[in-house]
Amino acid sequence: MGDLLRIREDLGDCQRCQLHQDRINIVFGEGNPSPLLMLIGEAPGEREDLLSRPFVGRSGELLDEALLENDLTRENVYIANIVKCRPVGNRNPEPVEMRTCGSFLYQQIEAIVPKCIITLGKVASEYLLQRNIKITKERGRVSSCFDFPDIFLIPTLHPSYILRNGGKGKSGLVADIGYGLDLALLGCAPDQMRKEVDHMYLELNQRKSEKREKWTHLY
Repeated sequence: MGDLLRIREDLGDCQRCQLHQDRINIVFGEGNPSPLLMLIGEAPGEREDLLSRPFVGRSGELLDEALLENDLTRENVYIANIVKCRPVGNRNPEPVEMRTCGSFLYQQIEAIVPKCIITLGKVASEYLLQRNIKITKERGRVSSCFDFPDIFLIPTLHPSYILRNGGKGKSGLVADIGYGLDLALLGCAPDQMRKEVDHMYLELNQRKSEKREKWTHLY
């Protein structure tokens, strides 16, 4: 908790980019300071700006429901955004805004050290993967953060996107959070898991090869 408080103090009454001009409150983040899971979106919305809390209102209710279906609450995870001030009209944050504010997100990740990050939506996913993606194609796929290779990353749909589509995709959000929790509980890093999978693949191929040698008449 101490490191997060220091980061918040360093952020101060931030005026490092243009977003400060129209904000009401800075939305720093909230939750467990030592969680297995960290959930990251792109920016606060109107209600988040008013309450100085991430993911409230209808999108927050949907996220809370998805957490609850995995026996989790906000007290079990940490929730934050790339930028800490609301872009006017709820537009996507500009690259310069994300670069400016992203350093504080990175400090939060370093302080929290989650086992897995769930990125909520295309913008947050692309920012932490450092590549372009099609979120509907890549949601639920396990990867790792570009700058934090020891942390699992699972892109999922943004709750606001799900609401705009009449709730379609909620089951995927629930499943992705559950998958992230399962990975976090493994107690290993993405690279270690890849090595284990590669080792299992090699062993399987070796057994197949030995079987072919022994039972050549079957092949």
